[in-house]
Amino acid sequence: MNGREFNNFRKFALAILLFGATTALLANAVFTYSSTQSERVIEDKTPKHLPIKIKVKPEKERAVKDLSNNRWHHDLAFEVRNTGDKPIYYLYYIVDMPEVKHNGISFTFIVRYGQRSIFSEWKGLARPEDKAILPGETVVLKIPDSQADGWDKTSEIERTGQPTKLSIIFQELNFGDGTGFWGTTGAAWPVDKRVSQAMLKVSKNRVANPNERKCNQTQADSASWVCST
Repeated sequence: MNGREFNNFRKFALAILLFGATTALLANAVFTYSSTQSERVIEDKTPKHLPIKIKVKPEKERAVKDLSNNRWHHDLAFEVRNTGDKPIYYLYYIVDMPEVKHNGISFTFIVRYGQRSIFSEWKGLARPEDKAILPGETVVLKIPDSQADGWDKTSEIERTGQPTKLSIIFQELNFGDGTGFWGTTGAAWPVDKRVSQAMLKVSKNRVANPNERKCNQTQADSASWVCST
């Protein structure tokens, strides 16, 4: 083998080595990505200042995170603990499936405790028959069967597939006396009168923003509560 042939052979061998190294790196990257997708991710977006802690019930966690479990929503159960010093009479959460969408709109479940919302006819005022979550007490909340069954039908009809990520989004908490917190930021309620008047003024003069988040129920008593992002 002369010098020229040797140089060509060396270049060829080097190319083979580089190809092998690149293939190994790509394979490792794919493996790493697959590993991160090995279970359903659950993100708790509850504002930290609120007097509650929410988590998936430990004995249900494995089934809920199992990506091969198409009935995860029937298994899903939350433990909600009152970490404050006041009884809680009403809670409202959204379980959002941010990657599962129809026409750009994500599907959600609604999970509640109690019935007297601040924004309902009861103005968040508890009645004697209402049962509170006492300070230090923990309750278990589940997706209502009507919504879980509705998602079974919707996901089959729409062929949406099942989510690999869930977002637990806070909406409202009240103490049964007309006070509490609301919205994704956990703002205090009632709103300061001066702030409320300013918001009302802005609302009257504002042109509707098509990018604002809007929620609609597409099927009664089903999982098809959808919110645009």
